[in-house]
Amino acid sequence: PLQTATGEQAILSGELSMKSKVNANNGSRYQSFPLRLRGGEAVDVHQSESLGTLLTLLDAQGRLISGPGAGALILAPGGDGAYTLNVSGEDALTYGPFRLSLRRQELRNNGSLVAGDKVVGRLDGAGNQYQLEVKEPAIYTLTMDSADFDTSTSLEGEGVFLENDDFGEGTNSQIHGFLQPGQYLIRAASVEGTARGTFSLGLTRRVLPVSKQVRNSGVLEEGKTVTGVASMTPAQY
Repeated sequence: PLQTATGEQAILSGELSMKSKVNANNGSRYQSFPLRLRGGEAVDVHQSESLGTLLTLLDAQGRLISGPGAGALILAPGGDGAYTLNVSGEDALTYGPFRLSLRRQELRNNGSLVAGDKVVGRLDGAGNQYQLEVKEPAIYTLTMDSADFDTSTSLEGEGVFLENDDFGEGTNSQIHGFLQPGQYLIRAASVEGTARGTFSLGLTRRVLPVSKQVRNSGVLEEGKTVTGVASMTPAQY
C-alpha cells in the first residue's frame, strides 16, 4: 500500500524504451506498477515530465477501472485490493523517462463547497450533490474533470439554473456565473446518467471591485449607464 497520509506525496519513476512491453493495439510502449489500494480513498496521479503518456488503472483480473488519462489520473477503486497502474506512450514513437507523483486525497462525495476547493469524488450512477453558500455577489467558476466518463454539472438556487456537459474540446464541464447571496445546490453527474468513475470538482470565485455596482436586472433609465456582468447567468432589464 502507499505509505502516505492525506496530502503527502510518493514518487514513481521509469522509462519507456525499446525494451519496454508493447501495446498490441497501437505499438506504443508501456510500464506497469503494482499498487495496493484501499476502497473509499483517492490517489491523485500526475506525470511531471514533458513525455506524452496515458495512464490506466486495472484490477487483479485485468479489467479497466480508471482511465485512460493523459498524464494524469485519479485512482479511487470501489474496494481494497491489488491493482496495476500502467503508463503508456501516447503513440508508437513515444520514448523517454517519466516521473509520477502520487498524492493521497480525501474522497468527498457530498457536503459543502467553498471558493478555492478542489475535491475528488467517486460517481456510482446517480449524481453527487454539494451545497454552496454565497455571502456576497461574485463571479463563480465550477469545473468538473474526469478521465472515466463524459461529465455533466449543474448549479441551482435563488432563481438561477445553470448546466454544462462539454467545455472546450473535451468532455469536461464548466459553469461560469454571477451569483447573488443565497443557497445553491451543485450536482456532479455524467451525461449518460449511469456512469461510474472518479472526478475532480473545483470552485473558484472572483469578487468585483467595490467601486463597481453591478446590475444584471431592473429598469433602464435614459441617460444613465449601468454595469453588468457577462456570464452564463442571463442579464434581463
